[in-house]
Amino acid sequence: MRAIIGSYRGTSYVQRAIESLSENARGITELIVVDDSGQSTWSEQMRWLKLTQPGLDGPIVPTVIETHKQGYNRAMQAVLRLAPSYQPFLFWEEDFTLEVETDFAQLGLLLSNNPDLAQIALLRGPHFPIEHEHGGLLPALEARLGADRVGLRTEHRSIELATATLSEDLHIQRGTFTCNPSVWAPIVKQLGWPRGSWSEDKMRDRLLHRGYEFAFVPGERVVHDGVRSGFGY
Repeated sequence: MRAIIGSYRGTSYVQRAIESLSENARGITELIVVDDSGQSTWSEQMRWLKLTQPGLDGPIVPTVIETHKQGYNRAMQAVLRLAPSYQPFLFWEEDFTLEVETDFAQLGLLLSNNPDLAQIALLRGPHFPIEHEHGGLLPALEARLGADRVGLRTEHRSIELATATLSEDLHIQRGTFTCNPSVWAPIVKQLGWPRGSWSEDKMRDRLLHRGYEFAFVPGERVVHDGVRSGFGY
């Protein structure tokens, strides 16, 4: 699976993110870093970072694409230009670390075989005040938007492979399309990244209009400790 990391802060986070993927990710075969930091010296240094995983012939050296500090919208447009046209891919923001072993190739298969879903995301712990108040991301989403609108429920999804059955309980919802670490379906690339402010919400609405929903894997698998410091969200 192709993994694309969004990087905006120079040296602050991306090396740590790649180290966590080396330790706990499975199924990544290609790595691209979209760097909007505007720090060309750091972009050169990133080419020395390597992603290692069990079963690979050798380490994966990231391809670094600079967007020259044009802001979040432009960086995300570049992400989707670089995404595969017909296969799921992993999007990862640099200020997350992966704490639980996760096979992203398997999540991609699950996503491909559930065409009602536009993404399968990994849950983080509470980060914003409303999430601490309500005990997590999903309860806060229901509190903010209303339970009926969010439509949160847990469903068992499975597919039959040649040698095994791949199954996962998923939290299905309509409240958010997230740029937290997640596997995205090709429809996201086909629609292109929205321009203007609150672009994640605009992408959610585009996908909902076409009948898609969104999923989270139960249990907190990632840690987020970054501070939003860019622009053009």
